Formats: sequence, C-alpha cells, structure tokens
Amino acid sequence: MSEEESMVPADEIGIKRTSCGLCTYRCGVEVHVADGQVLKVLGDRQSPFGQGKLCPRGGAALDVHQHPDRLNYPLKRVGRRGEGRWQRITWAQALEEIARKLADIRERHGPEALCYLGGSPHPPGDWAAWRFCNLYGTPNIFGQGKNCGEAEFLVECAMYGKDTTGSSPVPGITQCLILWGRNPVESGHVMWDRITESKDAGMRLVVVDPRYTEAAAAADLWLQLRPATDGALALG
Repeated sequence: MSEEESMVPADEIGIKRTSCGLCTYRCGVEVHVADGQVLKVLGDRQSPFGQGKLCPRGGAALDVHQHPDRLNYPLKRVGRRGEGRWQRITWAQALEEIARKLADIRERHGPEALCYLGGSPHPPGDWAAWRFCNLYGTPNIFGQGKNCGEAEFLVECAMYGKDTTGSSPVPGITQCLILWGRNPVESGHVMWDRITESKDAGMRLVVVDPRYTEAAAAADLWLQLRPATDGALALG
C-alpha cells in the first residue's frame, strides 16, 4: 500500500478498470482513485490482457501521470526559439491556429510540403495518421518505424492485406514461431504467455539472437548468429 493510500479510508477509494496505453498490448489495469487523485496503478487480474501482470512501463504509470514536467494543456511559444517562454492557451485556440496554418501551407506550397513525423505506434500502424495524410494530400509519412518494422509492415499489407508480424501465436493452431532479435520474456509478457500456451499445445519455437536469453533457453532451436549477420541468415 502506498503512503498516499494508507492515509485515505478504504471506503473512500474507488477502483477504475481500464487499459494501459504505454504500448500496443493494452494490459488491463486497476486505477485506485480517491478525491479525483490517482493513488496507485495495479494489474487487473480480471482482464484477459495481462491477467494482472504489468511490465516496468505499466508499473511506472503513476510516475508518468504525476510527473511535474508532464504537459497537460496547450502551450504557445511567445518568445524566440530557445528562450523557453510559453503561454498557456485553450484547446479551441490551439486547434484553430494549427488548422489555419496547415491550410495556409497547403494553399501556398501544396500538400506535399507537409511531412508527418510519428513516434509510437509506428506510422504504418497509425491508421489515423495515414487517413489524415490521405485527406491532406501528402505521401510524406515518417517515424521510428523507418528503423523498425515499417518495411515489413508495408510488404505484408501489400501482399495479404494486414501486418501480422509481431502478432501473438494461437494455441493449437500456430505450428511454428520465429522470434528474431526479440525477447518478450522481458518486453512483452502478454505475448510470452501466449507463446508458452502455444508451446504446450505443440508449437515449435525458433529464437534468433546472439544472446542466450530466457526466450532462447525455452526455444526448440536457438540460432546464435554473430552480430550484424542477420542479413546473411535471412538470405540463407
């Protein structure tokens, strides 16, 4: 029990069930709230996503929520770049000014003058961003996916209509799974639970990783390639 929670009578603490938004697994969480303030965030054992488990990101949700540097409202720069001078404005004003500037850019320079830069989810999976850029008229979509999964996402969508790389196996149906440079034991416990269930149902697991991780230890076949030789293995 946290120090804040110990100071609040139990009958005044409410529990709101929702999902964690810090990655794509969306694990179920219990948010303990009193007087409009979040006291702690725990895994929701009733949720099929996570089943009560939280990774370090989910465990730090309270720190993220209450961090003094968290931005909770629009700020408009009122000084020169780098001066750190900002003015708080309303959401309505922010949206109106942004929309006006976007329309002005398209009118004066054409829609391709705009480039979308996204973080997570990766731009290929951010369908709202794709739709916005489509309506605006720009093909310029860029983000961290350029260094991660974008190439294979786009190829999968072009070949069979959906990006399935990174999807969890289906127990009793998936016959073989390849983990390439990934360790879901540490970074994707929801997927690892499904992998464990699928292995018990007869699925074979192949792990490609230079490190002997816990996932590699559980693999039917561990391919310990030398660093920077992934391309040679793929071509082979």
